[in-house]
Amino acid sequence: MIPPEKRCLSVSPDQEARANGQGDEGSAAVRTLANTLRAAGEPVIVGPHACWRPIGRFSLQSLPGALVVKPSPEEVRAVLLRSGRLVALYPSVEAIAQPLVSFVARRHGHGPGRQQRQFRQKLRLGKRFTAVGPLSWQELEGEGVAVNRAAVAARRSNHHIWCRPQRWLRFCRALAEDPRMTAWGSRVEGRLAAFLLLWQSDRTAHGLALQWDPALAWAYPTHCLYDGVLDTLFARGHTDAVAVGRQMIPPRSDLDRFKRHAGFSPEPCTVRVVAHPWLAPWLRGRAPATVMRRLMEVGPTGWPALAPLEVLVRACEQAPPS
Repeated sequence: MIPPEKRCLSVSPDQEARANGQGDEGSAAVRTLANTLRAAGEPVIVGPHACWRPIGRFSLQSLPGALVVKPSPEEVRAVLLRSGRLVALYPSVEAIAQPLVSFVARRHGHGPGRQQRQFRQKLRLGKRFTAVGPLSWQELEGEGVAVNRAAVAARRSNHHIWCRPQRWLRFCRALAEDPRMTAWGSRVEGRLAAFLLLWQSDRTAHGLALQWDPALAWAYPTHCLYDGVLDTLFARGHTDAVAVGRQMIPPRSDLDRFKRHAGFSPEPCTVRVVAHPWLAPWLRGRAPATVMRRLMEVGPTGWPALAPLEVLVRACEQAPPS
């Protein structure tokens, strides 16, 4: 990681207005999300047009991951300098952006036919033991830490800070102040087994976090949770789509498969990958991309620890010619 600069570069109001592709209302909503997460103790950076959060070892990503934003080049440069991360990723409509997919369930056409057959079988079994519904923030305060600790202990989550009761209390109480935020849970024989955090933007609900206790996986609480949340939200009629993020770089085939099986359709999207300004002169073109790809492929099965270098490869491929 590159040491962050002490001050973020300023962006003029005129530059903000030109870069604001999603409109004043959309930008205001994203800034509200960023301020909520910052109040909750999350390591976010509030930009003029996007909310940014560190992801993995090298990356800074706009949130929510499926929401198209149009930050100015000055904003991207500023958040990279401030964070010290090597690359910034954000959904974009630019022609040079990386083609990926977002996972979205839509109210039109929603139903069991969207789910994979084995998923439905597990769902029928899980529903014998599992109940799904909204969670109050007080319930999440009191019961969420145990789920977080179980997920982190099993290496199913990297949200270590959520395992501390006082930090979790701060997190829940900050989210409770944002009317766009909701929490949903699945209980296995009365015990909280999984929870999903959603943030509403217009008529789309964006998934921000899914945590579950692996010890209760036998009851398929995440299967039941996704199914119950989609059924309830679409039945209410105020939500047209639920988005649960996009493909990761590098891809997580197991995670992508689960989302597809749960009824989330892979919809085309494009993601811009921008290198830190100190690295940009060297991360440009085929030569550095080829070197990094060969590093990742060394040995009979490659080096899994080097897989995060894939984002730097994408930055090379998207960099404008010198």
